[in-house]
Amino acid sequence: MNPEKPPGFAWGFTKIGTKRRVKMKLKDRVAIVTGASRGMGRGIAIRLAEEGARILAIDIETEELKKTGEMVKEKGGEILTMRVDVSSEEDTRSMVEAAESEFGRIDILVNNAAVFAGMKPKPFYEYELEEWQKHINVTVLGQWLCAKAVFPYMKKQNKGKIINIASSAAFKPLVGYMPYTVCKAAVIGLNRLLAAELGEYNINVNNISPGSISTEALYTLMSEDDAEKRAMAGVIKRVGQVSDIVGMVVFLASDDSDFITGQSMIIDGGRQMR
Repeated sequence: MNPEKPPGFAWGFTKIGTKRRVKMKLKDRVAIVTGASRGMGRGIAIRLAEEGARILAIDIETEELKKTGEMVKEKGGEILTMRVDVSSEEDTRSMVEAAESEFGRIDILVNNAAVFAGMKPKPFYEYELEEWQKHINVTVLGQWLCAKAVFPYMKKQNKGKIINIASSAAFKPLVGYMPYTVCKAAVIGLNRLLAAELGEYNINVNNISPGSISTEALYTLMSEDDAEKRAMAGVIKRVGQVSDIVGMVVFLASDDSDFITGQSMIIDGGRQMR
């Protein structure tokens, strides 16, 4: 006898082989994930899809973004990929129009896009204005523009989840990477202000600040040996994995976090404790 699955449930098995029901936390929700072509963004898109969300994955790197789409579809998820420059107001407007047209609603925004891969550390006085402007445009203005774009849809629904990705560097400065560190600190301020303004519309705004996470971007900055040595400063003595981040994203995107807003979750293996 095969009992019918209730909507939003998947079957799992306990160790002794008996069936149990596992509820998908985000069944039929619609999530926009920025910077989804690789690394954390890709991992977040895949995990949200596994939890039942329909995904609009965006990035400016279209070839890698296609791979994200293929990986989600291989797991049975529903995804639309789209080239979007988050620093362009026109692009972010097109982004939400595409999500609404394809899926009919917008429930979740994960602001993950940033400038990081390939940076070389140097003194603050050697940075050029153009470098600063790129970080500001993508990391700070990009998160603001995406939040601004999704707001009318979330307001109409009287519910929404915005998750802004910053960095543990916002709390413990990463010397030599001034534009990156300053802009990630600005994201913390943006997060709090958005939470304060959007609470009346039942929109939760929270921040995740990862430490060193094993991604392609990390290893353009340091060797694996250096990353391991850095990890020794934490209580949990290993380099973080994308899988260490995505569970918190799911929690903050779900109904389980409905009374949490304006908060910053540092996920760095205990290098910092607050």
